[in-house]
Amino acid sequence: MKESVAVSQQARSPSAGDMLPTELASWTDYAAMVAERQFDFLDIGASAGGSMKYAQRKFQGTRGLGIDIDEKKVSQARAAGHEVCIGNAAEIELPRNCVRFVICNHVLEHLPNRASAQKVLNSAIVAARNFVLVRVPYFDADGMLAHKGLKFYHSDWSGHTNRLTALDFYFLARNANKRKVKEVFLYGRNKISAEDSTFFVPLDAPINTTAIQAKSFELAMPSMAGLPLFKELLLLVRLSNMEDPQKCQATMERRCNVEHENLLFQYAPAAIESPPAAVES
Repeated sequence: MKESVAVSQQARSPSAGDMLPTELASWTDYAAMVAERQFDFLDIGASAGGSMKYAQRKFQGTRGLGIDIDEKKVSQARAAGHEVCIGNAAEIELPRNCVRFVICNHVLEHLPNRASAQKVLNSAIVAARNFVLVRVPYFDADGMLAHKGLKFYHSDWSGHTNRLTALDFYFLARNANKRKVKEVFLYGRNKISAEDSTFFVPLDAPINTTAIQAKSFELAMPSMAGLPLFKELLLLVRLSNMEDPQKCQATMERRCNVEHENLLFQYAPAAIESPPAAVES
């Protein structure tokens, strides 16, 4: 049976797609078109459009819509020819199954807390039919690096208010829509060698030290043996049924430039049994 999508006539904006590239547009200008499935993918936190190109290149994305809260970046993206609108991802209610996939690159770390990240992830899962892809900086090693008198330069940025770890992502996955989510994979992406000191700065280095500034520090690197170090975490949420899930996973790993050996956890809601009843003492 063909699924029908009810669209409010008031929300309809026929002129949204005809706007000049440099004209700013809001989510309300596009909401009806998204509900009508006129877009192949959504890019939450599209910034100046780089991740839109990433989605098109890696996942054969066709027409995509980006959403970003920063008017300046939206203007830059539209000037570059991308359809990007102004919107707060934590407040937008996305239509159900409206796009093939959703990407959310380097957004969740800028939110206030894990609860707000859960809201954005849940919304992305509602909207996507096939998969959701999320990338954030790697914060898991912060504690151990601090013990060694070091930190990642990006771990002390004032804009990184929500430093999500692998355990946080497990909780996010566990609290997601269990009826829709088929599998969740979390990877460490772009492994960092302990000898590559350009990603590390002294623990007392100034806040908001940039990547360029980080290269100016001369560090006597301590032993990092056994400490996993990556540039990013990459979360992949599979939503559609596959005849060969393993082949699909291998294909996505190749497209996302992640190594299977760097799979940090795999979570399948259907495979998790209900917790045993508490034993009375």
